[in-house]
Amino acid sequence: PPPLPPRLREEAEEQESTCPICLGEIQNAKTLEKCRHSFCEGCITRALQVKKACPMCGRFYGQLVGNQPQNGRMLVSKDATLLLPSYEKYGTIVIQYVFPPGVQGAEHPNPG
Repeated sequence: PPPLPPRLREEAEEQESTCPICLGEIQNAKTLEKCRHSFCEGCITRALQVKKACPMCGRFYGQLVGNQPQNGRMLVSKDATLLLPSYEKYGTIVIQYVFPPGVQGAEHPNPG
C-alpha cells in the first residue's frame, strides 16, 4: 500500500501511543493477542477483570462462564432433513439445551 500522508501518519502514530482506556500515553504496553489492540498493562488488566473482552472491538478473551446449573447439557447435531431455502445442501445445525427442573437462587435475575 502507498505510504500515508505525513499528517495522517502522525495521527496514526499518536493513536498507537495513546491508551484508549485512560487516554494517556501507554505505559508498559500490553497488546491483546487476537485483535492486536494495545493498552497500558494496568488499564487492560483491570478492564479484563470486569469483562473478558477487548474494550475497543469486543473480541472475547477467556472462557464465558455464567450461573447456569452445573449439570446442564448442550447437545449439538446436524439434521439433513431440515432445509433452509437457498441453502438446501447444507442441512441445519440443531442445538438442544437440557437443564433439570429447579428453583432459581438469589444469584439469578428473577429468583423464586
